[in-house]
Amino acid sequence: MHHVQAITGIWRAAAVLFAAAFAMAWCLAFPFAPAYADEGGAGASADDDTIVVTMPTTVPCALLSDGTVATPTSWKVENSGSTPARLAMATTTTAYDGISVSAKANGSTLLDYSAGFASYDPTLIVPVQGSLDVSWSVSRLDPAAHADLFEQASQHPVTLFSASFLFCAQSTEPSASDSVPFAVYSEDDASLTFYKRRTLPVEGSVFEGKTATAVYPNIQNTKSTPPWKGVASKIKRVAVVDEGVAPQTMYAWFFNCANLLSVNLSKLDTSKTTSLEYAFSGCKSLTDIDLSTLDTSSVRSFADVFQDCSSLRSVNLAGWDTSSGNNFRQMFIQCASLEELDVSSFETGNVTTFKEMFYGCSSLRSLDLSRFDTSAAITFASMFYNCASLATLDVSMFNTSAATDLSQAFYGCKSLIELDLSSASTAKVQTFHGMFSGCSGLKQIDLSLLDTSSARDLSYLFADCSKLESVDIAGINSSSVADFNHMFSGCSSLASLDLSSFDTAAAKNLSYLFYGCSSLASLDLSSFDTSNVETMVNLFKGCSKLAEVTLGKSFAWVGSQCFLPQPNATFIPGADGLWHAASDGASYRPSAVPGNKADTYRAVAPGGEGDAAEDDSDVSNGADPTGAAESAYGAGAAEDSGNAGCAGSENAAGGADTAPGASAPNSENHAIAVEGLAAAGREAYITALAMANPSAAAPSVVA
Repeated sequence: MHHVQAITGIWRAAAVLFAAAFAMAWCLAFPFAPAYADEGGAGASADDDTIVVTMPTTVPCALLSDGTVATPTSWKVENSGSTPARLAMATTTTAYDGISVSAKANGSTLLDYSAGFASYDPTLIVPVQGSLDVSWSVSRLDPAAHADLFEQASQHPVTLFSASFLFCAQSTEPSASDSVPFAVYSEDDASLTFYKRRTLPVEGSVFEGKTATAVYPNIQNTKSTPPWKGVASKIKRVAVVDEGVAPQTMYAWFFNCANLLSVNLSKLDTSKTTSLEYAFSGCKSLTDIDLSTLDTSSVRSFADVFQDCSSLRSVNLAGWDTSSGNNFRQMFIQCASLEELDVSSFETGNVTTFKEMFYGCSSLRSLDLSRFDTSAAITFASMFYNCASLATLDVSMFNTSAATDLSQAFYGCKSLIELDLSSASTAKVQTFHGMFSGCSGLKQIDLSLLDTSSARDLSYLFADCSKLESVDIAGINSSSVADFNHMFSGCSSLASLDLSSFDTAAAKNLSYLFYGCSSLASLDLSSFDTSNVETMVNLFKGCSKLAEVTLGKSFAWVGSQCFLPQPNATFIPGADGLWHAASDGASYRPSAVPGNKADTYRAVAPGGEGDAAEDDSDVSNGADPTGAAESAYGAGAAEDSGNAGCAGSENAAGGADTAPGASAPNSENHAIAVEGLAAAGREAYITALAMANPSAAAPSVVA
């Protein structure tokens, strides 16, 4: 037994009084074999007031084959001295992950160890000449995850866990500083109430006029989910009654309190609180909340604080100091009922992520972000995703110089008519995926000054911007872009588009690039290089008014569903179902338009408004049902061309290398054919072509 001289005063033994310090080693043996934890009985005494705390020297336990740890059913802490002993510290060490150990003494926490964090209840008092009954609990061990431990335990005892405790003298007259915070859940009114008192109520007793259904001590330093997690769905009211409740973190404090109706935290001391992550996440029934009294000056993470508060209409954050904050991720995500929100006082100079901050705030009508300092932000991904009611948004002052991700930033903001991004600095941005997708009210946008030199992804950039009439992207640097998938799909009001400066040398995906651009009349793709393209499925599908397309020598068809649409006289007056080359007047079915040939192709033949051609089913899929001869000249030539089913540069012109006895028509033949078609229609054209090119077997409308 260790002896220490006690001194007078409230902490009469405070300086060096070591009430009881001991270490215990948990040793595990093979399944069902008893194991022992050696404990030195420990204590302290003096000539006058004495603290003597003793504990059993061994605690038998056993490791069962399924990983269960059998623990003692009876165990005591005894104080034979003349001074009450208070638990001052409990520490633990373990060499194994995933092990949780807890011990309770008369309902109070002697030790609670989980995920590297040990806690205790400083209100635990061992009375003079008294004792406390202790119950132990050890988490089940996974034999697979701890195979090495089980193997060792089969050979010799293994130290699983070590713990030590410190007891100090307890004054007979506790000071105010001995008061501890705790929370009480009462089923009487489904309330969770926070107190700071000298003594804790006993579970099941009447406390403050209500049944203390559950009591939660040691709430100051919760490192993971709070102890009341099990009753979260039942809580309807939250209130702090006593001052001095000062949590270091409010991480997930009210997570999934789906029935929470009222919150009063006006007495809560959050001056040292570092996290509000998930604090009110999932509070689906909460309609309004006033948190203006919270001191948030130490809070670093505001991530997901109001996540999925789908009924929240009003939130008062006036006076919030966010200067220490670095994480605003999903702060108001899916707050679908929130119509107004004042964040004008937010200081955001340290924030590195605004990802999905206002995601799904579909009722939000206005936002003042004029004071937002975004200079440190790396991502703005989905920041305003589906803010469908947001009619105006001033982001002209946003500093995006550090940003790498702007994907879906304004996705679904269908009420926005205009957006000023002229001052945006985007030199580091790698993905613009879906940045304006679904902005169906946007009529025009100027991106001529946008720096896209680092961009890898422009997919869905303007997808479903159905009212977009003009877009200036002349200055866009696309040299590193691999994905153009759906970039302009659904831009049904876009009549013209200048892509003459586009560099697609790195492009791999051009699928659906112009899908559904039903008003687009002309396209200049002369700069398009498709040498690295892996797919261009339905590149022009739905471009019903497309009447002129310019292709360059580096443009080759890839895949079987990549052709120009079949011109239709219903949408293009004078269209005859063919595409006519400006260079030599040659006429091509959609599936036979040559690749790797610089030329401009028009939907109307030179010289007049010829009859509309018969329906050609190869418009969308490259199939050519008109017969074997046509297949030989068109789709069948693709195999030899090396373009995976699409018409190639040589063979598509007439299939000379594929169809036996066939030869590609020369310019003279084409001239005769075009003239014949203009005068007499498709059948006369076929006849004229046969006469002009007698060596060809069963000529078709290919060129």
